[in-house]
Amino acid sequence: MEAIDRLGGDEDGRVETEGVVGAVEIVVDRLRNADDREGVFLMEPRRDTQCVLAADRHEGVETGAHTYFDFLPGPLKGFGVDANYTFIDSKNPGDVYYDISGMPHNDVPLVGLSRHNFNAALIYDYKIWSARLAYSWRSDYLLSTNANGVNGNYNYYSANTPGGTNCQSPSVTTCQYIKIALPVYSGAYGQLDFGLTLRPSEHYYVTLQVANLGNTIVKSFAGGYPGGQYPRNWFMSDRHFNLSAGLKF
Repeated sequence: MEAIDRLGGDEDGRVETEGVVGAVEIVVDRLRNADDREGVFLMEPRRDTQCVLAADRHEGVETGAHTYFDFLPGPLKGFGVDANYTFIDSKNPGDVYYDISGMPHNDVPLVGLSRHNFNAALIYDYKIWSARLAYSWRSDYLLSTNANGVNGNYNYYSANTPGGTNCQSPSVTTCQYIKIALPVYSGAYGQLDFGLTLRPSEHYYVTLQVANLGNTIVKSFAGGYPGGQYPRNWFMSDRHFNLSAGLKF
């Protein structure tokens, strides 16, 4: 179990953090500047300007176990299990997004880090045979706070807004020009993989690998809505089969 955190800065004010939680390594630039933003759903014009210099934070723990059932008789002693769990708590207040109402938020985690990660494998190693049936799962994680397709703008009109009103004009109080930059998350998902290797001798081997046995569908969601997250798109990477052989001289 390992959790390391090192912070530092340079002459230009760029602050970096390098961290290791288990096998996870992060290098993050934490200096972000938010755009000027118009006030939202207000009948009085307001302009908010933000310059955010905030330290991201990430910490976590990892635990795991690996063993063979070598107390079993004969070929059964080749069976074993391998499992690990990683918990990562991260915050990145320098990464600002703007919700569907145009209001700024800085409560997102670091991009690409799931809070929960779990891996488990049934393994078999005996004489010329080696096999793995492995399942990996991770909870949802942040993809972006400014992705294409969720960073547009729109006009919000009150009931008494005259036709043809320029909502971007500072003197207009009956409508607002609103800019958004919604956070996009990948949903939680798990994947089952299988591998089998036959080594008749130390000079050659044959390997069969099958990825995504369950044909897992990966979903992404857009946040920043009053009701929570809404589906954005679905991906299916399909099953992958790979048969290979090797020869050593």
